[in-house]
Amino acid sequence: MKNLIVATFDNWYTVLLFGLLYGSFLNVVIYRIPKGLSISYPPSNCPSCKSNINFYDNIPVLSWLILGGKCRSCKNKISLLYPIIELIHGLGWLSIYLLFGFSIKFFIGIAFFSILLAISIIDLKTFTIPVKLQISLLILAIINLSIEFFYPYYDYSFMNLLIGGLTGFALTFFISFIGKLILKQEALGGGDIFLLGYGGFLIGSYSVFLSFFLGSIFGIIFYIIPTLKNKFMKNKELKLLLSNIKTKNDFYEFLVEDSDKYIPSDSKDELRYFFALHMKQKTVEATKLLSEFNSKSLKDSDVLDVCDEDILGYNDQIFNLTFLKAEAKKYNLPFYDLIKDLASERIEIITSKNLDDTFLKSKSLNELLKLNKISQYSGYTEEQIKIENFLLGERFSDHRDYILTTLAYIFYTDQMKSEFNRVYKMIENDEDHSILFYKLAIYRQYFFRTRLPFGPHLSAGMLISYFFGKELIDLYINNILGF
Repeated sequence: MKNLIVATFDNWYTVLLFGLLYGSFLNVVIYRIPKGLSISYPPSNCPSCKSNINFYDNIPVLSWLILGGKCRSCKNKISLLYPIIELIHGLGWLSIYLLFGFSIKFFIGIAFFSILLAISIIDLKTFTIPVKLQISLLILAIINLSIEFFYPYYDYSFMNLLIGGLTGFALTFFISFIGKLILKQEALGGGDIFLLGYGGFLIGSYSVFLSFFLGSIFGIIFYIIPTLKNKFMKNKELKLLLSNIKTKNDFYEFLVEDSDKYIPSDSKDELRYFFALHMKQKTVEATKLLSEFNSKSLKDSDVLDVCDEDILGYNDQIFNLTFLKAEAKKYNLPFYDLIKDLASERIEIITSKNLDDTFLKSKSLNELLKLNKISQYSGYTEEQIKIENFLLGERFSDHRDYILTTLAYIFYTDQMKSEFNRVYKMIENDEDHSILFYKLAIYRQYFFRTRLPFGPHLSAGMLISYFFGKELIDLYINNILGF
């Protein structure tokens, strides 16, 4: 019986077939998990018309080609990504079989590959790594450690794999901590920390460093393309936004057109001007302004208002206030003495499990926008998407300017960019929204960042390390170091 099972499955065409079939299931995982849907029910259905897909229309790759990439029921297009993922998955399983044969390393390898492929596609789409897939990776890591402990099969020892996982956590946590100190925002998402941590239990301690190095190289290469694209789009969008400005305002003209004619009207406006100078990297002028700043007529609430403005300053109120205190301590001690004990108000980030409709409905529009802004700058993408989806619902459909303002912060998701363009077209000829176009133009010019999901690149590095890590490390030691 055992020989019959082995004979049935131990061949390349059976592995390829099962790889394609499981690739079809992986498409379901990739589509449903980020939306919080069950992967088992309902059966596979069309994303557009929700009609169930018959088994003969669900044959990997082939059905898509026969149907011309369209749903049989509604004739809407089905994304080319579906057959591509199925093909990549099938060829991936086949490649692993050709490398390791029908062995323990083959079964661990295909599970590792499938989980990382799902994580990579979801991370590229949503900038998140779902907890369910992190748990799947953890379970696989525990299985791998257990097999290696009782039935050693891998190039590295049980202790090496154990140290690999701990090293993965330590390395990514250290990079995240240092990055946050330097960049003043999350350098690595929490999902990336768990990704290399759990993955380290499968690839070993030496390969953890190799994985991070390769992931960083891939990240740099693939970061250049969207950065150049964004630079082109940024200039194009700036011209479009500025063409819609009907009303002139000296302060925004200073920001957009670099005019030096602006004169602050009062102390609050002068403080706003200080942040604007720093934003435009005119630090000498900003320092001079702060050193001569007379704060006697300024209220605590005025300082908080300026620090909490959407477009000016840096990340959020608490960061802006901290920055202002540090600068005042260096250049204007009387002003520092006035604001050093100033209580800062900030909405706490709510974990995703508490960020449900009941909580969201209890908040005002401004509270939700502030929570969305903090989520954006603090790297809480999953929470941010939940808030955005709620904002795009019927409740705030009449508040187009608020919606457009918050959407401006999240151009990088396809859904939000589509919604931004829709609302933008609704108000582009509306003179009442000139001030909004100023704000959007400033945002695009000074604050927009090209977002890069590190998970896919790190996953690629881990897969290379799992399959070829020992060979690459030996090659480096023997041929490059000369040992």
